[in-house]
Amino acid sequence: MPPFADAYIAWHSNTGMISDMGIFTRGLSLMFLFSAGACSTGESNGTGYDRIAATEEIDAELDADDIVCQTTLTLSGTFTESSAAPSPTACWGVGDWSVVATIDRLGCAPQDELEAAYNYTVTHVVSAESEEKQLVFNNDPTTERASIKLEGGSGDCEGIFDHWLDKTQVLSLRPRLNGATIEGTGTFTVFPTDTFPQDTRE
Repeated sequence: MPPFADAYIAWHSNTGMISDMGIFTRGLSLMFLFSAGACSTGESNGTGYDRIAATEEIDAELDADDIVCQTTLTLSGTFTESSAAPSPTACWGVGDWSVVATIDRLGCAPQDELEAAYNYTVTHVVSAESEEKQLVFNNDPTTERASIKLEGGSGDCEGIFDHWLDKTQVLSLRPRLNGATIEGTGTFTVFPTDTFPQDTRE
């Protein structure tokens, strides 16, 4: 398991609250298991990961974006609404999200073991001063490595769930609500250098 860099844990962890513009949770620390044996480029890049060669087009795109390797994911799952949306055109998303990620194209070696599901609860909090949405990552409610928000309109709602597993490793999930079901895509990406957003550090 690659070591976590505690110096890079600095998300807005005081409240875990947001306005409708975005949700910042108390981050993430996932346990990952590794399996060996995948074919890789064999190049040493200092990240502990190697790229599993794909097509020339995919490899060229990754090189252009300065990416060590990337595994693509397909998302499915369920959504259980806890309260009705105030408007049919609102991105509401209040309820329980259970997101299941499966590997679409394996691009990183060694392979990381995905969790069985990534579970989130979104609640609508009303006070005398404001209305806010609060989000909890139920797999690990006290973690501090995630930038999470909801966006959409015209009845559409998509989660923008980014989890930093290490300063160079990012799990990005893009679940999209379709009634009571979830669909979408995601990636596990390894970068050669620190990608933790500077404006979120203290």
